[in-house]
Amino acid sequence: NNRKGESLEMNRLGKIALKRGDYDEAERFQRKALAIDREMNNRKGESQELYNLGRIAMQIDDHEEAEALFRDYVRIRIEIGSPLEELFVENGYTDPEGEWDFPPEDT
Repeated sequence: NNRKGESLEMNRLGKIALKRGDYDEAERFQRKALAIDREMNNRKGESQELYNLGRIAMQIDDHEEAEALFRDYVRIRIEIGSPLEELFVENGYTDPEGEWDFPPEDT
């Protein structure tokens, strides 16, 4: 009955799966967390799940999907007034509608 706690747990399990290299499982957990966050209108949580899903997409070299997810992440972070991860600021990915030279060279 604790949807926020459920989302946080799905997020944690996704991060563990990502560290283990189990990208399918990581994505499954992150997508569950994303659905819960969207259901609760938890924009900050939603942005975190989009970021994590983007990281997974980068690991499997799906740069097109990663860029789309990261653009959504940036869009939400700007809307809610939360800081962006350093990767985005350092590479100039601060405008979700702007031109991006993606992916960054050091990924």
